[in-house]
Amino acid sequence: MAKLVLLVWLMLASSPGQAIERGFEAEACWFDAEAIPFSIGRERCGYLTIPERHGDAGSTMLRLPVVVFEPDRRDTDQAPILYLLGGPGEPGYIATAEDIGRWWDEIDSKPWLRRRSVVVHDQRGTGPTPPLLACPELDDPLIWVPHGPRFGTMSQPARDIALAASTCVERLEGEGWDLGAYTSRTSARDLAVLREALSIDSWSVYGVSYGSRLALTLYQIDPDGVAALVLDSVFPPHVHPERDEAAALKTVLARIAAECAAQPDCRAMSPDLTGALSRLVADLEAQPMQLPVRGLGHSMVVLVDGGEVLRALSDDLYDPELVADIPSVVADLAGPSRRGALIDYVATPLIDHAGGGDASGLYYAVHCGEEIAFQPRAMIEAVAAETGVLATGAVEDDALTRIVCAHWPSDAADPADQEPVTGPVAALVLAGVYDPITPAGWADAAAQYLPNAQVFVFDRGSHGLSGSAGCVDRMIAAFLDDPTRPVPNSCPGGAPRYRVR
Repeated sequence: MAKLVLLVWLMLASSPGQAIERGFEAEACWFDAEAIPFSIGRERCGYLTIPERHGDAGSTMLRLPVVVFEPDRRDTDQAPILYLLGGPGEPGYIATAEDIGRWWDEIDSKPWLRRRSVVVHDQRGTGPTPPLLACPELDDPLIWVPHGPRFGTMSQPARDIALAASTCVERLEGEGWDLGAYTSRTSARDLAVLREALSIDSWSVYGVSYGSRLALTLYQIDPDGVAALVLDSVFPPHVHPERDEAAALKTVLARIAAECAAQPDCRAMSPDLTGALSRLVADLEAQPMQLPVRGLGHSMVVLVDGGEVLRALSDDLYDPELVADIPSVVADLAGPSRRGALIDYVATPLIDHAGGGDASGLYYAVHCGEEIAFQPRAMIEAVAAETGVLATGAVEDDALTRIVCAHWPSDAADPADQEPVTGPVAALVLAGVYDPITPAGWADAAAQYLPNAQVFVFDRGSHGLSGSAGCVDRMIAAFLDDPTRPVPNSCPGGAPRYRVR
């Protein structure tokens, strides 16, 4: 396909000494179209070229990959969908033919995507085009947990994390990247430029997790370009995640305990779920256990405290299918076979992977500058004092994150970015009661400033509602077909059946 320059302003440098046209260029797709395993349409590909700092004529230029999926049976009268994933730091997954096939599977499985063009991009900093703000130094799981032969206190991770953060920052800055330019607002401005470059009058924006925050920020700066918002597991900019997450796990576990108590076989297995878990966490905080594990190609001993137990439980809460196992897991961890259960459930997963594939540097650029900067440690400690021992994991995570942020460069935080997003846009706000990271209460926190919002909190839902049940995607389809009409809730209510073993 010949290059088609859709929007050209001026000639600037993409890196020192290299000239490139600023704007959007449609190009032949970089993946092998013949190797796509499944497709129900065609793809249009290209690169959005934007400055690292908007408004700075001397700024380094970035090229962001973009794919527009056009299903064969799409309704051209429907506004396109801009699909925003989470993180920050999660790429668009549009690099390979296999990635594109998975997107077509996703589009085919959801009625609200099948009938519309879908725009997917790699957010600045996520690669594969430069820069990839990855921090393999921080992705090593062994720096986050004490392990032999040097374990003994949490001072070991603190030292390792500080060194890893400073090393990553030095490397990325040495490559010439301006780390203060990677914010939600700059990413949203990229998207406003993309919409105009693609000649889209307005699009409906779907955002999940952090993607919902980016969607709200985009609406804030480009309201006329947003026809409707679907905010899945919403993360509004005016909440305090470190504070709220410290209390969220206790709230979710209390709900599970109450639901378990209402089921006789579950109640018999775990008659005091939160009490047993609280005692276990307190015991491990007072006396962490040294546990032998094998991972990353060799054996070692790791130190497991109460915070690690809570993190493991929180990870399982992301998956609604695993929620039904929580009472039995707690019973095993607090029971007579505690040591073996801790090795299998907590210790081994700690080192069973070599870090995530997301751009962790972008995560810290956003999180340190937009969240930690506005949440003093005293705020977290006050919530922890109210919440008790079940806030231990979140409190420890916050302390370690602040070590990274102490080394991470960021622009002066703008209090305006912490203000609620307001406006008349039609919005569908989705939340799950078991969500451990974007608490269900954030749905109302976002919706109270969006007078045309419809809010649904799902009894059996957790993090990321679209794709978790067909009824949710039918609701999204009904909303996008006519955002002015009330959406009927067709999803079943009530608690899951907790599994007993």
